Amino acid sequence: MCVLFVVYIFPILLLQRRVCEPIEQQ
Repeated sequence: MCVLFVVYIFPILLLQRRVCEPIEQQ
């Protein structure tokens, strides 16, 4: 179950980084 939890959270963290990067550039 831990693996499923990590697999579910990891992409969310990546999406947050992608969303934060363009905001900082602007």
